[in-house]
Amino acid sequence: MQHCCIYIFPQIERVTVTLHNVIRITGQHIGDACRYAVAQLSHRYYVPFAIMLLLCIFLAVKAQVGQPRTSLMGWEIFSTVKFKSKYYKAYKESFLTPEFDSNLLSLEGSVIQISGHYMPLDLPDRKMIVLSRYPYSACFFCGGAGPESVIEVHFPEKAPKPKPDQVIAVQGKLKLNNTDVEHLNFILTEAEQIKP
Repeated sequence: MQHCCIYIFPQIERVTVTLHNVIRITGQHIGDACRYAVAQLSHRYYVPFAIMLLLCIFLAVKAQVGQPRTSLMGWEIFSTVKFKSKYYKAYKESFLTPEFDSNLLSLEGSVIQISGHYMPLDLPDRKMIVLSRYPYSACFFCGGAGPESVIEVHFPEKAPKPKPDQVIAVQGKLKLNNTDVEHLNFILTEAEQIKP
């Protein structure tokens, strides 16, 4: 029994590292990673490894449940969006309209985290704020940055009111908008402020 434990415990670390590396590097799902890890195992130790594998799967799933699909990388994702000028008859004006790709569309409805500079805008909705990737002097509204650099954030209750340009972090469900010019292109709903 002691010999078995001496052999098995180092293998737990090996399988765990294998699973995490496959998931991290290739972006494969847990099932694919598990099949890869099993292929690396010796036939002699299938039962002990099966137990270890189940433990690794449990730990990997537990680590992923409830985690946002994107961390604070939201701005980098938004910066990949391409915009085209589109004329709106109702406003007799052209606006930059985003073309969302399939990768971004797959994130819609997911919980994401993002941090940004609080924009001190006079908004009629007290449950909403706007965050910018850049400070007020260089933001979309004043400094010429693109529409991919701002996000509209909706809270269930009254929104926080930080100091102008203060960086805050929030999380919420991502909503994409390419039809309503009264709202920004990137929107967080059911938002809550979190520690950066």
